[in-house]
Amino acid sequence: MVVFPGSNCEHDVVEAIGGAGGQAQLLWHGDDSLGEADA
Repeated sequence: MVVFPGSNCEHDVVEAIGGAGGQAQLLWHGDDSLGEADA
């Protein structure tokens, strides 16, 4: 999930995705890399 300044509830969404059996990570909008994200 991409995080922008002023955004909110991103942690709730990541937790909900995990509760549904998925995986999510937070990515800062200004990062040059997607880290380990694959989709």
